[in-house]
Amino acid sequence: MLKMNRAYKGFLALILAVTLALGIAPSALASSFSRQSYMIVATKYPNNAGTVTGEGLYRAGQTVTVTAEPSVDWGFFGGFDGWYENGERVTTDKSYSFTATGDRILQARFSFIHDIILMHGEGGTVSGGGSSYSENASLTVRAVPNDGYVFGGWYENGIKASDNANYTFVVMGSRTLEARFVQNQRITVNSARGGSAAGGGSFHSGERITVNAVPDSGYQFDGWYANGQRVSTSASYSFEVTAAITLEARFSTRSYQISVTSGTGGTVSGGGTFTQNQQVSVSATSSGSGYIFDGWYEGGARVSSSQNYSFTATANRNLEARFTAVESISILTTAQPWQGGTVTGGGSYKPGDTVTLRAIPNDYYLFDGWWESGQRVST
Repeated sequence: MLKMNRAYKGFLALILAVTLALGIAPSALASSFSRQSYMIVATKYPNNAGTVTGEGLYRAGQTVTVTAEPSVDWGFFGGFDGWYENGERVTTDKSYSFTATGDRILQARFSFIHDIILMHGEGGTVSGGGSSYSENASLTVRAVPNDGYVFGGWYENGIKASDNANYTFVVMGSRTLEARFVQNQRITVNSARGGSAAGGGSFHSGERITVNAVPDSGYQFDGWYANGQRVSTSASYSFEVTAAITLEARFSTRSYQISVTSGTGGTVSGGGTFTQNQQVSVSATSSGSGYIFDGWYEGGARVSSSQNYSFTATANRNLEARFTAVESISILTTAQPWQGGTVTGGGSYKPGDTVTLRAIPNDYYLFDGWWESGQRVST
């Protein structure tokens, strides 16, 4: 570093006097010289927050080192924020070295430093805390749960500050952060015969989960059971985890209610409860006092004209047997072939009357049977 002494200043004054006497403009004379030294200025902010050294006049190409040292007497222990030039930070090193190539004005900026204290309970580890963090610095603290635990959050003064195990924030003051860990609870889900179940696993206390049961074809869900007690009748069962538990989804064979009723003129039988795909037979019988069977009806539509109606149980059903009142019934009898014999008993009868038909074969013929609509009904 060079110092501008009195002899040097006198030399400059002499050169100026000579140039004026010769009529040479000072600027023209100065242009024939190259710059050989540069002024390095080192300032600080706040002014009482620390000390700086290294400013002065340096030869071109000379190595310059400026140093900043925070003051421990400035409020809290002082922190160094960096060397700035024209409002831009050029380094965060307290000792900054560079080559003198031009005039420079550098400012050392100081800040408060803060302590970030990390705490944690059973179930994991933490890292990233400590002391001497500068104000406005970016800091990341980390929490890692042990096996069988999950991270429950970063807390400050009892209030959750973050759900992120890797918590990044800007240091604005001293903080005490607590990482909380929650022990996993094992939820075991089983299913009995007749269906499947899903949704089990490891969860932390307080977490809300849903387990699902799906019955197989022909089965219905009966309920979720724990320790032999039914805890829910909903196939999708949602609850808050408080402890480890084993849940069993139980199923039963699907059943259907077959309801049979009759209108005026007859009686019915065969209704009840039936399992999936079980064969069902319902019967309708007219009272015999002027009524005949009209059919089995469901939802207003006739589903069968047979008094004895059979089907497979696949759904709940409401069946109604309807009867029609009649004053007389015609019984028509014929012989086939006509020359084979004679028949008697035909005529008009009231509903419920007993009818007796007789067939007398002629010579060389035998009786073959009574037939109706192409079907033999009696021999």
